[in-house]
Amino acid sequence: MTPFNLMMLLNFLLLLLLPLIQCLELCTFNEGTCEWDIKPPWNVVSLAILPRHQQPGFIITSKTPDVITSDGPFLMAQGKFASIPSSRVTSQKVPKSDHMRILAYRYQRRGRATLRILLKNETDEVLLDSISPNELQRNKWHRRSVIFPPIPNDDQTSIIFECDNIQTSEDVIAVDEIDMATPANVMWAGQDSKFFDEEDIRRREIRRSSKLSKVCTPISCHFRSTTCSWQSTNIQMLPNKIVNEASGESLLTSPPVRFPIDESSFLQLQMFDSPGSITYVSFRNIGSMNEKLIWTEERTDSESSGLKNGWNRILIPLESIPKGIPVVLIIKSITKSNDFVAFSSIDLVDENSKTLSCDQVSSPVQPQSNQLVRLTALQNLKMSPVNRISFISTTNLHNFHSIFPDSSFRFFQFWMKNQEPSQLQFFQFLLLMYLLVVFQLFQSLRSPTL
Repeated sequence: MTPFNLMMLLNFLLLLLLPLIQCLELCTFNEGTCEWDIKPPWNVVSLAILPRHQQPGFIITSKTPDVITSDGPFLMAQGKFASIPSSRVTSQKVPKSDHMRILAYRYQRRGRATLRILLKNETDEVLLDSISPNELQRNKWHRRSVIFPPIPNDDQTSIIFECDNIQTSEDVIAVDEIDMATPANVMWAGQDSKFFDEEDIRRREIRRSSKLSKVCTPISCHFRSTTCSWQSTNIQMLPNKIVNEASGESLLTSPPVRFPIDESSFLQLQMFDSPGSITYVSFRNIGSMNEKLIWTEERTDSESSGLKNGWNRILIPLESIPKGIPVVLIIKSITKSNDFVAFSSIDLVDENSKTLSCDQVSSPVQPQSNQLVRLTALQNLKMSPVNRISFISTTNLHNFHSIFPDSSFRFFQFWMKNQEPSQLQFFQFLLLMYLLVVFQLFQSLRSPTL
């Protein structure tokens, strides 16, 4: 690429980026106070020296002082004896804007100092950001951004940096490089205030709270890519449906659910099955393994069942299920070779096929065994045959009575119980090697010499 083409490409990219973001430099304090209203203990400095915090009983050996510096002058509030603990810095008036903007700044915080960012017009103040002592102490410059609402008029709104808890020389707030940017798309989860036109906000909606869909989440599923809350066995997932094409039994089990008490409910199935298949719908109570049949469909030809070949919508009444009691629905299908059962959707509806809501019930906590197994440092739950051979438990030392005398064995057992696990493992390795050498020596003595 020639230098001319490169220059043209850079100009083109610059033209693309300029409409997307407009940046207004509020103040970097390199040329003074920027006409800001600065009150003590705030001040514009180029260097801040902080006291060294000495722990009791420790001697400070480093001669380098703790300081705060920047690329140039910066805004800082530091406490001292009889200083004002709280004060404000007020910016010049911010130009109006129809868009939401981003306020960005760098800061450092030490000690118990706090910092609040506010937006103020003639009568109102809105808190935009707050940095409290509970946050991490920033011993280096840290960048932070805040979003604030549109400003309808010029010469009415200012930005306030307010410090608090500035009591000792260890309590420090430093601020620098305060910029204001207007990106193309800024989303703001703000509050109702007088900084923007309420009627305009009503006309052009910023964020709409979605209506709660009236649907039974544990039951409703359209099988687009998952089985939703249903647990499946011997089921194949296909685009927009689930299918059992293998010979055998398939299961769909719902999570615990309470059905509505004040209205009749139906289970709506979108089903496509072959003539030789059998489908059951049953339920069981929580904690019970007894299933109660609700509905079954069995056919040998399409005329005997009243169902047409292809997809059928089936409404199954749930009147036999006790209301208000958590139950689990079970859909079981049995297919032979060359048979199939497919489902495209399952819903809980009323008699007019309108979806209903229900209460999802948390699964009960399953009781766990309280028989704990305490392992030593050398044991594992799963041990290979080689590990079983190399592992020698200290509780089975009676197997070595034939090797060691009784008195020696007692001393050996006492010594083993008082050793660290790493020493025991090393000793067991040496003992194993010793036994192998003895075995090889015994074998060589038994073999005939040539």
